[in-house]
Amino acid sequence: MPTTFNAFYLGTFDDIDPTERKINQSSENADQLRNRTFGSSSDGLFDHIVSFRTDDRNNNGYLEQNNFASNDHAFINYGNGEVDLIFDGGATYNTTITYKDGSTVNTQLVVVQMTTGELFVVPSLNGSVNDLLDDQAIQSITLGNIVSSGGAGMTADRPLLDFLCFTRGTRIETDRGAVPVEMLRPGDLVRTLDHGVQPLRWIGARSLSAAELAAAPHLCPVRIRAGALGAGLPLRDLTVSPQHRVLVRSKVAERMFGAPEVLVAAKHLTELDGIDQIEGASGVDYWHFLLDRHEVVFSEGARTESLFTGPEAMKALSPEARAEILTLFPELAQTPDIRPSARPLVNGRQGRSLAHRHAMNRMAPAA
Repeated sequence: MPTTFNAFYLGTFDDIDPTERKINQSSENADQLRNRTFGSSSDGLFDHIVSFRTDDRNNNGYLEQNNFASNDHAFINYGNGEVDLIFDGGATYNTTITYKDGSTVNTQLVVVQMTTGELFVVPSLNGSVNDLLDDQAIQSITLGNIVSSGGAGMTADRPLLDFLCFTRGTRIETDRGAVPVEMLRPGDLVRTLDHGVQPLRWIGARSLSAAELAAAPHLCPVRIRAGALGAGLPLRDLTVSPQHRVLVRSKVAERMFGAPEVLVAAKHLTELDGIDQIEGASGVDYWHFLLDRHEVVFSEGARTESLFTGPEAMKALSPEARAEILTLFPELAQTPDIRPSARPLVNGRQGRSLAHRHAMNRMAPAA
């Protein structure tokens, strides 16, 4: 798994592990964070996502609790370059996550601290927990009872969280017909469902090798077989990143969400026939592109989304890509929620439930 990943920055607090080099290797003051809430409706955690790079100085596979045998480091990028910090300790808590839409879910999260007090929530080694972390924008996290405050330290390699993109070769409808996504350039006119043809403002790519996908299998692409969405769509096999959203239009969606059309991540539709995550992929190039607004576009004839510039999506981009987009749309730096989504965005639990109902009723999601 990667040694660079996204994490939530919670702020700077008193040391939860003040006594170093103890034989029991525990964070003895971890209880001081119990019942504390990080983030709020006016200052959501979705705007405090940082890049976290581990530096395992003695190559034993983890950052050591209590600085027991070595002073392992973490390099944190808050958005203005990396800061070198020394890892101190951590604990696992029963946690309540509150999303931006007000819904909540209970899980267990790992909180780690640096010697200078900085606290972070890092990705779990449990994939189902990470589904909760990247389902939708997180407003706040409330720490409950301690599950564990001991152990050797934090495993240095941790999962990446998802990002949404098309794969190389995906044909996007434009004013001049279907064009492979990697051939698109800023200024090209992309056909949208709601607003005719719209100029492409920015396009970017990220490549993942077979080794990187093997280390982070949740990032393997999702394949939507030709016709799997109904009405003959997509026209040929469509391959997207797991988080890339697909338009679902059905009476089931209207009953569940009060809207006949919603956007659902591809990975949440895999219960449906013809939609599956590709295991053992030999490497993939992911492409994402930005229009003036979030739009429903046509990829291999299917209705999918352009890049959504919500807070979590922006944080998932590389610093270079983020800087390019903010140059084009400087207002996003101050008001990241200024652009609404093209359709309601369905979270993971809701998306899986929607797919299950379609599967049980043998109903195509684009019927």
